[in-house]
Formats: sequence, C-alpha cells, structure tokens
Amino acid sequence: MSTYYPDGWVIVQVKDIFKVFASWSGGYTQPDSWKLNSGIKLVEELPNYYKITGYSESVYFLNKGSENRLNVYGHSVLSNMINDLEKKNIQMKVIPIENVLEILNDS
Repeated sequence: MSTYYPDGWVIVQVKDIFKVFASWSGGYTQPDSWKLNSGIKLVEELPNYYKITGYSESVYFLNKGSENRLNVYGHSVLSNMINDLEKKNIQMKVIPIENVLEILNDS
C-alpha cells in the first residue's frame, strides 16, 4: 500500500468509475509528476483533507484547498488524456468532489 500527498488534484469520471488525478510540483532535483489512481473505493472526510482509498489500496490525502490546482504539467497531461480518450469515444470528465460524495452516499 502506498500513501500520497499531492500538491494539486481533481476527480475524474470515466464511465461509472471515479478516479483521483494528482500532480506534484518538482524542484531542483525532481521533475513535476502526476498519477491517476486505480479508482475510488472509499472517501473519508477529515477536517482539512479527504482520505481516498483506491481499489489498489493506495491512499491519497487530498488537501481540501488544493482541488483544481494542478500544475501546468499535470493540467497538460490531463488535457491530453481527455482528448486521447475522446478519440476512442470514451468520455473522461472532471467533476467536483462534492458530486462524488453525493453519489457514493446515495449508493
């Protein structure tokens, strides 16, 4: 099991699966990076974070103030991913975490 603390993040929906798309800003020794989780299995709301457990059991701690704050590289990767999937008639869209919470709570 891995644990992640991204600098910025969004939730994406592909068909009926919700996923975390996360980005990290690099520095002097590391480049910017990104990660797409396996799918959201569980969401726990904490005072300053959402604790997301994925299907692979990886855990993402998403700072509530960092939603929609992808770095330039992460935003570019996500845009390309959305466009590439669209060419295959697969829709990937960014949705607010509140929508995911409503949907998961209604299940």
